[in-house]
Amino acid sequence: MTSTADHVLSLPTKVGWATGTLGTVTLLYLVNFFLLFFLTDVLGVGAAAAGLILFSVRLYDMATDPVVGALSDRTRSRWGRRRPWMLVGAFFSAASCLMIFAVPEWAAQSRYLAIYLSVALVCYFTGYTCFNVPYLAMPAEMSSGYQERTSLMSYRVFFVALSGLVATAGAPVLVDLLGSGRQGFRGMAWIMSALILAAMLIAVLSTGRVRFTRREGPGLSLAAGWRTLLANQPFLLLIGIKSLQLFALACSSAGLLFFVKYVLQ
Repeated sequence: MTSTADHVLSLPTKVGWATGTLGTVTLLYLVNFFLLFFLTDVLGVGAAAAGLILFSVRLYDMATDPVVGALSDRTRSRWGRRRPWMLVGAFFSAASCLMIFAVPEWAAQSRYLAIYLSVALVCYFTGYTCFNVPYLAMPAEMSSGYQERTSLMSYRVFFVALSGLVATAGAPVLVDLLGSGRQGFRGMAWIMSALILAAMLIAVLSTGRVRFTRREGPGLSLAAGWRTLLANQPFLLLIGIKSLQLFALACSSAGLLFFVKYVLQ
């Protein structure tokens, strides 16, 4: 185990680390709340085709989460084992926001739009996973005291709430101000991608001197890790409940704009 700072975390470190949540949750909310509406009502993609694209790419996301987690556990660098992955994820995440909501003319008007959108979503899930999986593993390594960890996560909760306000209230305002339709979404994407990149980079840079751990010994192989997970019945129950919660949240958030536009007028 390597320690580069005291286990008591400074206020700038806590706020800096928690600022990363502004990037991840803002990006998540933009995709969950606006993407399906953007695909169908702005780009003109059929509802069935849009749903198929989203479902297919999410299968990729299911596979990458444990892979990135295992790889970050095994990473050795002078930046620790989490921050290199977070740095890569920050740039992929910002780029994916632009790719998704600032679709270039050649793609929007071509028969290859579905392929372009699939690539953009792969970029999104790659960036989100590369940043968020190591990011959420950091608190357990940054301090061994539960008070410090609780304090650290409380700052994150604040930025979760702020992200909801930025994405669900700020994004529609930006779209209207910047011209509505594709033009408005393009302008919103540039602003939000800059915000996402800045927030994630702050988290990477502000944690440069925090305590981090290095893996000692061979550890479990990926296959052994899966066997251990599948044998843990309480954990599987928790995962099942969480999956149902996320499925319900995805359905309700994806349909919200349609309800506002077509039911509430």
